[in-house]
Amino acid sequence: MNYLIFCLIVGIIIGIGIFTIFTIIENFTDKKFDNSSIFFLLLLAMYITVHFLNDYGLDIYNKYFPTNKTTSKVQTESNGLQLLESYKCNLDYGVRGVCGIIKNNSPYTYSYVQVEINLYDSNGTLIGSTLSNINNFRPNHNWKFKAIVLDYDAYSFKVENITAF
Repeated sequence: MNYLIFCLIVGIIIGIGIFTIFTIIENFTDKKFDNSSIFFLLLLAMYITVHFLNDYGLDIYNKYFPTNKTTSKVQTESNGLQLLESYKCNLDYGVRGVCGIIKNNSPYTYSYVQVEINLYDSNGTLIGSTLSNINNFRPNHNWKFKAIVLDYDAYSFKVENITAF
């Protein structure tokens, strides 16, 4: 199930519940609610629910891009830059990502370094890519990169290239 569809279903269920509560209150009291206040409360309830689901690990969408730290120990080196590890991770606000560590084994300070990552669906079909970059990467230092994965169909990844100049 796509995460956006899941959020929409949860929002509709919450909306029906809040609407029912307001209807009951209006029928048993003289209080009348305007549509803008009901709409605001619906949005607030949806927002709180989605963040609750993300904060407590109930985000169903992660079954498509599981983020247990399965580290890729394949160490590739390009331009003196060594990929030490890469893994799926959760970033801020429930956003999924690819994280890892790159070490600068060269004697150079690179003014720009970029890691390029291909994304694949559960069938192994290439569906997109992501990247992360950094400036002024000094020799004998490590860079903990984080690349955002916005494609909800992404299931796996592969670090394709590390570019530096």
